[in-house]
Amino acid sequence: MGVSAQWQDMEKQAIQMTFCAPWTWAEYERASTDITTMLASVQHRVDIHIHMAKAGVLPTDSMFRLRESYADLTPNLGEYVFIGAPDEFKSMMRVTDRYYTALGGTLAFSFA
Repeated sequence: MGVSAQWQDMEKQAIQMTFCAPWTWAEYERASTDITTMLASVQHRVDIHIHMAKAGVLPTDSMFRLRESYADLTPNLGEYVFIGAPDEFKSMMRVTDRYYTALGGTLAFSFA
């Protein structure tokens, strides 16, 4: 199934990223490149809605790989909205956010 990214609306206010098990890091990297291109194509703020209900078990190195995503490279990045995230991921994300914030970063995210 994999990882995909597409505009969620015609106004290009949000990108929908969907994980469906089984997926690979190569698929994630392709979707990530697509998202970077999409963000660069508009000037306004864009949120990323990440659908995780069908993602399956996340690899143990997920937090290390995901921390290098888009936050510092894309000034128009809005909020990450994690939809259907497992409780373990929520806990890891909150810890990661504390470290990121302590290092001077800013990461806007919520869970739905």
